[in-house]
Amino acid sequence: MRTLRMIGVGLAISLAAVGTARAGVIDHQTLKGKAADVEFLISTPETCADGSDGSSDLSVSLFGEESFLSSRTNGRTLINAVSAIVVASDSCTGAVSISTGQIEGGFDSLTPRKAVLNGTIPLTDISTGAPAGTLVAALTLQGGNITSMTNEHDKIVFPDNTFRTDQVKATTRPATVTGSLTVNGVQFIGHVSQALMFDNRDSVTDLGR
Repeated sequence: MRTLRMIGVGLAISLAAVGTARAGVIDHQTLKGKAADVEFLISTPETCADGSDGSSDLSVSLFGEESFLSSRTNGRTLINAVSAIVVASDSCTGAVSISTGQIEGGFDSLTPRKAVLNGTIPLTDISTGAPAGTLVAALTLQGGNITSMTNEHDKIVFPDNTFRTDQVKATTRPATVTGSLTVNGVQFIGHVSQALMFDNRDSVTDLGR
């Protein structure tokens, strides 16, 4: 399950940077957030030079999240971002190009079942670093019933005798998508391959003995 990917990494890094062990709670962090993932695919059949069947594919992955991170040692942080990955591939030639982009803001979770993704995202080719155009999103997601639930409890003991407890609660629901999404003028709204909405809660505590 793809969930609050950027925040999860930041949470792990910040906890790893906690100082030397001491008795009691070293740090306690909580993460509450919502996210949405929408995938698009336009596949155009073509005939390869050797006469075999092939296709030219253009896919878009759009991910939005809004998360509130609270830490006993680092205070409170609100993060809102939308990120995009665009992949163009040709099965006949084997050519692949990938461009990415991200903006702050642009994601608004109105209710557990409704969210919007709005923004203009400049794209950059990951191979050359050159500008690769623009993605413009104005999407509304309407969520269905919950299809997946997570409730996990973990405990990790470190060599310095500190230990960490981690409790994760998450839900996933499919969504319908309306609105508009264009990449360099090409409209993708009629080509949704997957749309999911997530609601996550994560509580991590570092303790010393």
